[in-house]
This record gives sequence, structure tokens and C-alpha cells, in this order.
Amino acid sequence: MPSVLPHKKQKRYFSVDLSDTEYDPVDLEIIGEEIISYIIDRTLSGMDVNNKVFPGYSKEYKEAEGKDDPPDLNLTGEMLESLEVLKVMPRAKQIQIGYPTGDGELLGKVKGNILGSYGKRPNSKKARDFLGLTDDALESILQRF
Repeated sequence: MPSVLPHKKQKRYFSVDLSDTEYDPVDLEIIGEEIISYIIDRTLSGMDVNNKVFPGYSKEYKEAEGKDDPPDLNLTGEMLESLEVLKVMPRAKQIQIGYPTGDGELLGKVKGNILGSYGKRPNSKKARDFLGLTDDALESILQRF
């Protein structure tokens, strides 16, 4: 059965296991791009991996930055635009989606949002975990193929 494989230690990517399917390498790449589109659309609507509303900005941040809720994870465009299919593994029928290594500042923003750390200790009440999707969302995407 197709499933999403989150990576607990690596907060920069996740994998999708389609090993029980007949998709070819081209299909896997297209499915990966569809997953990215889904994540971007869901994130822009203010929802996390589990379709829960992102926590709002702190009062201090709102005052200092002049920002209002809901949080804008596309403020500069960099974080969502940099999301990509990192690897397609045709034999294993897996797709790895996330962020390449190399841009420490970007990866810091990604990790800060996912963990709610923003340069401090992780705080699950501030976390905006946008990187991934549920198995149900994956099934919905796969119905188009």
C-alpha cells in the first residue's frame, strides 16, 4: 500500500513509498511534482501536514514585524519555491521530496518552521509542520493516475 515515510532526524525531506504499485520512473517524477503542488497549495491555505491551522505569530513578532495572522510561509517565496523532487528511486518505487543541502539559511528556516524553534529551542506549540502529507492525501493524489 502506498505510504508516506517521514524522516525524524532529517527535517529537510520525506519519502513516499509506492513499492506495491506499477508506476514507471516518469510517473514517479510526475507524482512527485503533484505532491509538491499539493503541499504548496495546502501550506498557502494556512494548513499543516495534518490539515490543522498553523499557530499564529507571537504578539511580540506581530508588533516588531508588523505582521498579522495567519502566518505567511510564502513571505519571501524562497521556502516553498525551493521545494523539489530530490530523488526518484525506480527500483524501490520511492520518491524523496524536500530541500537539497547547501543553503544553510534556507534549511534553517525550514527546520525552524517544522520544529517551531526559529533559532531557539523547539516548541511544538509554535511549529508549522508543512513538509509532508498524510497517507489519505497521497491516496487522493494517486487516484489521478
